[in-house]
Amino acid sequence: MRIVLLTYGSLLWDNNFSHTKFIRTGSDTSKLSLPIEFCRISHSSTKQSYLSLTINQIHGQENIVYYAEPKKTFRSLLQEITAKENHESIKNVSKTSSHISFVDLYHNKSLYKKNHTQIAERIHQWSSDNKIDITVWVSFLSNFKKITGNNFTIKNAYEWYKNHETFEAQKYICSAIKYDLETPFLTKYKQQICNL
Repeated sequence: MRIVLLTYGSLLWDNNFSHTKFIRTGSDTSKLSLPIEFCRISHSSTKQSYLSLTINQIHGQENIVYYAEPKKTFRSLLQEITAKENHESIKNVSKTSSHISFVDLYHNKSLYKKNHTQIAERIHQWSSDNKIDITVWVSFLSNFKKITGNNFTIKNAYEWYKNHETFEAQKYICSAIKYDLETPFLTKYKQQICNL
């Protein structure tokens, strides 16, 4: 069974995640692009807040995403992703994170956010075209307004960033550049944030 993990964010630069090598789609598969933007506020293992990338069909810019084929069972892969997202040990994982989505062509079932139907359809087609049985991805929703009380705009996001700037927050945003990821926020503010 062929199981694939898609990513467009921190899994790319997290060397501790299964020592997994991610490859850009289009290298030996057909290309897959998803709309992403820094419109979510996340918390690190040190409880510091930072802007993070997430799929967003309103504010996001299309980016060719990456994939890997971890040598794991479907269940163990879900456990490891959950542990990473919750900043906990795998042995403490009791249930799968609600932020994990998947398309399972082998068993003809899927799980994804209700407002990500078009995203799931794209991934379903890509999986079928590339003879992939199960494709897994992380699909957090934007929580910017819930956290800040303001609608997401790139200007509001930058103001929030400046008020919560840390080395870790800067590193997350600037790491995206190394993987040729681009968003409206990054295009506008990468010089200020990353000293380019």
